[in-house]
Amino acid sequence: DEIPGMLAAHHQIGLLDDAAARGDIKGEIIVVPVANPVGAGQVINTTFAGRYDFRSGINFNRRWPDLSQGLADKVKGRLGRNAEANIAIVRQALGEAVDQIYAVGENAKLRRELMRLAYDADIVLDLHCDDIALLHIYTTNTFWPRAQDLAADVGAHAVLLCDDSGAASFDESFFLPWYRLQKEVGPDYPVPAPVLTSTVEFRGQADVYDELASEDARGLFRFLQRRGL
Repeated sequence: DEIPGMLAAHHQIGLLDDAAARGDIKGEIIVVPVANPVGAGQVINTTFAGRYDFRSGINFNRRWPDLSQGLADKVKGRLGRNAEANIAIVRQALGEAVDQIYAVGENAKLRRELMRLAYDADIVLDLHCDDIALLHIYTTNTFWPRAQDLAADVGAHAVLLCDDSGAASFDESFFLPWYRLQKEVGPDYPVPAPVLTSTVEFRGQADVYDELASEDARGLFRFLQRRGL
């Protein structure tokens, strides 16, 4: 039920298509314009309900699979002093963990597929909106102030910082394994979090306008340019 994020993604695709035609895209950019088709199908009396799964009652953006469980045991004997080598080892283990997620039902299978697209990304942006709000973003203390460019390019009026909210949201599910693993293995085995995660809140639910969404898409595009993608 958070259409502004989906509309921004729709406009973003057009900008990326043009960039691809010019040969300007240097990285891999994956856009999922409707990340929750299950929720998008939950319409009651012409109104999107799509926040809680009708079958389980679970908020679609809460209680995502915890990839940190058992991660330290999988990689401890393989880690060394080289951070880049360690990152590659941990990413491989995360990919294996995603593939091993036991998924029954369309919502669980959807979550597993989305995690397959994002577990090894350098940047994960989850596009949302609030009920009534100015544009703001959530990110981690670990990546602040390095995420100032994201906040500036999208025009955020506020930045909220937290390493672990306890909600197990989509973007947190990719940062927390690194955050928790570093604490568990200690400084002798560097595993710095290589993924910048952020939830971008594109104002409120009623702010569904092509004029706003096209400008939001340009802000995201500027951020991708600034990061060299």
